[in-house]
Amino acid sequence: MSLGPHLYYDGEDYKCLLCDRWFETEKALYDHCRYTSRHEWCETCLRVFVSTTAKNQHLFSSPVHSHICTLCASRPRFDTAWELKAHRVDYHNLCDICGKYFNNENDLRMASDFSYRSPNVANFLNLQHRQRHQARNLQCYGCYQFFKTFSGMLIHLESGRCPSGTDIDDINRLARECYQSRKYIDTEGDYVCPGCDKFCSKLSGLFQHVEDSLSCSYLKESGQCLAKLEHYISWKVQR
Repeated sequence: MSLGPHLYYDGEDYKCLLCDRWFETEKALYDHCRYTSRHEWCETCLRVFVSTTAKNQHLFSSPVHSHICTLCASRPRFDTAWELKAHRVDYHNLCDICGKYFNNENDLRMASDFSYRSPNVANFLNLQHRQRHQARNLQCYGCYQFFKTFSGMLIHLESGRCPSGTDIDDINRLARECYQSRKYIDTEGDYVCPGCDKFCSKLSGLFQHVEDSLSCSYLKESGQCLAKLEHYISWKVQR
């Protein structure tokens, strides 16, 4: 069976040639490809890429990818539906809870009232809306663009579109350099939430998770490991 140029099957076991690791099942191999930060993965095509550049070339040349923002004149293309949605939240005032677009940020922030829900549901939905409807007042550490959340800034930095020249390789390197890295990077080199052990393929995904999770949001509070990581990134990424 063909798994592409960087994956191998010998009739019994599976191997990631980029990491020189063997797996007993195809599922285990694909899970490794999804969650490791050592190389890039296309979920749509089930293909692995040696670098961000190689993956971006695939995204722009393959007709199967449709994560394009048709609301922008430049029609930017995104790796995943989640990244496209995050872009629309940041730039087009989309509420990703109710799916509505608003004329401006103020209308977006005022759109939610969950007092009629049960307390647990109301708390969760209010957290979601506070994260999504907050003002865009977080300036990128590498340029003068503003974002609503740190995860939104990380998507921008990981994409390589920041004028600072920062890309996903730089972000992954900084995440590993930070002295807190053992708390959010496992022994396989993958990102994992210290609060619930959720795997994330990118650092932006890890921060998006803790921003939206009631039980794990404490990890961004002062003195916690992800707050310290954000401070380290702000210190290292220069305009």
